[in-house]
Amino acid sequence: MEVCDAPPDWQRLRFYCHSCDTAVCSSCTDIEHREHGTVGLEAAMKTEKESMRSTLDSILAKVPAMKESIDRVKETGESLTAKEEKLDDEINDTCDQLVAMMEERRTHLLNQLHFRASTKREKLDSQRKELEDNLADLYTSCEFVDRAIENATPTQLLLVKKQVGERLGQAPALPGIPVDTAHVALGWDGLETARCAVQTMGSLLSSSAIPSLSTASGEGVRKACVGKQCCVHLTTRDSTGALTTGPGLDEVTCQLEPLEGLEAASLPRLIHIQVVAGEAGEYDIVYSLPKEGRYKMWIRISGCDVQDSPFQVTCLPDEEVRRGVRSYSGSLPRPRTSGGRQGRRSTPGGRPVSARSWTSLGSSRNTMDDDLILAVGSRGRGKGEFTNPQGVVVLSNGRILVCDSNNQCVQVFSPTGALLSRWGVRGRGPGQLQRPTGIAVMKDGNIAVSDYDNKWISVHEPSGKFVSKLGGNKLLGPKGVAVADSGEIIVIDNKASTVFILHPASGKVLTKFGSRGSEGPQFAGPHYVATNSHGNIVISDFHNHNIKIFTKDGAFIFSFGTNGEGNGQFNAPTGVAVDNQDNILVADWGNSRIQVFDQFGSFLSYVNTSGCPLYGPQGIGLTPDGNIVVADSGNHCIKIYKYLQ
Repeated sequence: MEVCDAPPDWQRLRFYCHSCDTAVCSSCTDIEHREHGTVGLEAAMKTEKESMRSTLDSILAKVPAMKESIDRVKETGESLTAKEEKLDDEINDTCDQLVAMMEERRTHLLNQLHFRASTKREKLDSQRKELEDNLADLYTSCEFVDRAIENATPTQLLLVKKQVGERLGQAPALPGIPVDTAHVALGWDGLETARCAVQTMGSLLSSSAIPSLSTASGEGVRKACVGKQCCVHLTTRDSTGALTTGPGLDEVTCQLEPLEGLEAASLPRLIHIQVVAGEAGEYDIVYSLPKEGRYKMWIRISGCDVQDSPFQVTCLPDEEVRRGVRSYSGSLPRPRTSGGRQGRRSTPGGRPVSARSWTSLGSSRNTMDDDLILAVGSRGRGKGEFTNPQGVVVLSNGRILVCDSNNQCVQVFSPTGALLSRWGVRGRGPGQLQRPTGIAVMKDGNIAVSDYDNKWISVHEPSGKFVSKLGGNKLLGPKGVAVADSGEIIVIDNKASTVFILHPASGKVLTKFGSRGSEGPQFAGPHYVATNSHGNIVISDFHNHNIKIFTKDGAFIFSFGTNGEGNGQFNAPTGVAVDNQDNILVADWGNSRIQVFDQFGSFLSYVNTSGCPLYGPQGIGLTPDGNIVVADSGNHCIKIYKYLQ
């Protein structure tokens, strides 16, 4: 606040200038502040006190809500502790029961073993004793005869012959056969099933979904058709509003009740509701109503209402629905990812449940709510088919070149997905391809292909004619390749965890940088590379789960990303591309999605791939009109999505 500089005799401050927000004396009011709005200082202070008191009251009015929030957070923490203790006891009790069952089974098997072995042993011991006794008698008889032969008189010898003959005739036939066998075997029927059951037994489910921030959408929250299946799409979100994994199906409930005027007592038994889990954080609630009228619908997560619940649903007769209400008859609807703006997604994608092959769709749009323009190819060895597509590059005329890694060739497509050519011969000689992974367009229009198994860069004309090979005897496992604005070839050596910058004509190593490790400038299995308008080099670091940025001379600038499934996190990133605004597009291989970042590594959005999911995306390219081409290695095809820069 300013201080009046009038002489002491005039320095009694009696006025307040609103324009200058200061107290002034009468002299200054007449001279410096005569064109400003001034009032008496006491009146101004009274107004200010009232304003400050009002502000203070409004702040104090928020205290109960803050205390209530503290209580809710405390209650949630206590509930978490109680659940942890309960589940701890349940895990221990269940496992103890299983251990007791295993001990009981072990005792039973051991008892069976000992009983059966003992029975066999008794029979064999009895037979052995009998045979030994017979053998002893035989020895005695033989000794008696032997002495008789040596010493007996003729009369005695005849008598001995008669006695011994009777005894020897009573002896058993020899040799004897064991009355039982030593066969005792253990049959482990059901062991593998039991092992699998134990290994997969139990799962710990955790969710950060906030019911009041989770949203229900779709025609089914407003309208329904008598006797027809209607659908509500539920999306679970965390405290930041981001899509998050929801709880188990038993925690997601839907309740429908008729309002007044309907037979409230009997109708609920005729209302059919089913909750279907989609991808992480998404559910479809499918229901049918038996009679027209108005209903109230509660959708809850863990017993708490979601945003805007309860909803009021109007059930219309069939003919009205046919005129204007969408129905969901037949099979259950396919899960969708809830939306952000077209071309990008504010909700994270998840790994698809299973890989699938997509045949060429021509130029038709996918019927689901996504930004797929075109999907080309399926698994196979023929023309237009793929086996593990990797690198992608788009020429200035829109043609798309794809490294078909396991088919050892490069395939060329028109912007509309028509196969134009296929070149490359399998082999380890110059001009042949053994495992093409990365591809880039050189400044002279030729095509540079990184051959992982041949350990070189193979240069071809656009027609596929071989020109030269670069980097031989220097590279261990080249993966991604890009071309700098000045023409040098940037090669990512996956095995060596090193970046090589080669002269485009001679292949001479101009610069190399990087080593194996987890520190800033180090790599653990780098994959693909792109450059931005500043000449900086953008590299995906597969096993370190991040993106690293270097200057064109190889000086480390920064990295971004950590391992995970959230915004800005990666599970083994692969393909990278840079748009004309220097935004960075990253193929998040393990999470099967495409993320978009600004040039400083701040997360912007997701590319909307929900209706035609990716499964292990690899290389990324940008078309002249700004759309995205992705090599979908798991689905053995390439896909083109809309992308708004």
